[in-house]
Amino acid sequence: MENLRAFAWVASRELEGQLTNKVEHEERRERRLRMFQALVDWSPVVPLIVKAVTWLVENVG
Repeated sequence: MENLRAFAWVASRELEGQLTNKVEHEERRERRLRMFQALVDWSPVVPLIVKAVTWLVENVG
């Protein structure tokens, strides 16, 4: 009976570790997706910023 309890305890710890890894992996994936989405949201603005800075450098500097 003691062996069964020990096995159950080890199995529960293993399952807990797997669930923790899965949750952490999902959180990392969501952060990467949010960062990528932020870059995509900025992508139409970047050429305008480059043109504005280029104009300032050519006309003011």
